[in-house]
Amino acid sequence: MTRERRLALVAITVAAVIAFLRWGLVGRNPQAPLPSALEGKTVPEAVELPLIGSESEVLFPFLAEGEEGWPAVTVVNFWGSWCTACEREMPHLVAIDKEWKACREEGGESCPVLLGVAFYDALENATAFLENHDATYPNYLDLEGKVVVGWGIYGAPETFFVDRHGKIVERWVGPIDVETLRRIAGEVAILP
Repeated sequence: MTRERRLALVAITVAAVIAFLRWGLVGRNPQAPLPSALEGKTVPEAVELPLIGSESEVLFPFLAEGEEGWPAVTVVNFWGSWCTACEREMPHLVAIDKEWKACREEGGESCPVLLGVAFYDALENATAFLENHDATYPNYLDLEGKVVVGWGIYGAPETFFVDRHGKIVERWVGPIDVETLRRIAGEVAILP
C-alpha cells in the first residue's frame, strides 16, 4: 500500500470516528424518552417499601400486578437526594403534583397520580430533600435497590408513565419539566 493510500485510509477512519462521537455525544438529546425493555409490559412485581413520612412499609406500586383500579396515568419518578439533576427537577414535580391534585379534587377521571422512589439514599436525607421542596406526593424509599433493579433504572432521575392497565408506556431519562409531564401524561390518559 502506498503512503498516500495509508494517509487517506487514516483520514477516513479519523473522520468516521469524529462523526460517530459527534452523533453519540452531541446529536442525541440526553433528556428524552429512552426505550425500555419494560415498555408495553406490566409493571414489575410489587414489593413492600417504607413510605417516607410514615412509620410503615406499604406496597409499591400501590396495586399488585394484574389488579384493577389503576389511575388513568401513574407517573413514577426515581430520584435521590444525592442527585443534582433531581434537585433541578423537583420544583417541576411539585408543581405538576399540585395541578394533578386539583384535577382529582374537581372529580376528573383521567387525572394522573405521581409517585416518587428515592433509591440508595438515607431516610434522613430523602426526608429533608422532600421537605425542602414542599413535596407532598407519596414517596417511597428503596434502600437496597429492590425496585431499582426490577424497573431497570440506570441512574437518577428517571420517570415512567404507566397506563390504566398497569402497563409501562414510556420512560424518560434525565430531568423532566412540567410541560413534558403534562404532554406525556395526556397522551397516556387517552389510551384505551
